Amino acid sequence: MAGQDRGQQRVPWRLPSPLHPAIAADAKLVITLLKQHIPIDKDTRLLEVGCGWGLFTFHLDHECNVLGIDTSREMLQRNPIDRTLLMDVQDLQFDGGTFDVVFAHDMLHHVPDLDKAVREMVRVSKRYVVIVEPNILNPANAIIGIAMEEERKAHRFTLRRLGQLVIRNGLRPIHRRTYGIAIPFLTPRMLVPVQRALSFDQPFGLEHLVIAERVLTD
Repeated sequence: MAGQDRGQQRVPWRLPSPLHPAIAADAKLVITLLKQHIPIDKDTRLLEVGCGWGLFTFHLDHECNVLGIDTSREMLQRNPIDRTLLMDVQDLQFDGGTFDVVFAHDMLHHVPDLDKAVREMVRVSKRYVVIVEPNILNPANAIIGIAMEEERKAHRFTLRRLGQLVIRNGLRPIHRRTYGIAIPFLTPRMLVPVQRALSFDQPFGLEHLVIAERVLTD
């Protein structure tokens, strides 16, 4: 996705709704974890990079003042919130320190230059950067990485590698975890309670989450 011409990506599958019970449960879990470590309220300015069609943007919009960006015009047209812009995370068109929090969910593994993207996220954040990425040690993610063409060239993350990425770009992790077992897109409503029960910290979980803050220098 990220390597294609800006605004020209085709949406390759039928898009699930942000209101899908399993997707909503996943989003609310991540938001709960954020609020345990970051002060978030209606006045908090949060930038979601790679917001897509709004799986997280929709739920974040109920918690804070969120703006979403993506390189796909079609994705943004499907996003349920109005505050979105066509923009590349590797070249953010904002002044430094514009946002209280910068958030990326399952998108950095498609970005050609990881360090440039994270440096840009750090630059426009006053303090916090949050990254969620698939865990390559999870069997389902490993299969997806082989089976789906767009995933074969993607970056692969262990929790350690994701931590190293944020540290070398001027961030200090304040919370790290690997969580979840059920893929939200594929989880039927009846199994959502099981999904919630399996969302504890586990080495072979579905997703890595790193909440980090800027290392302030004099």
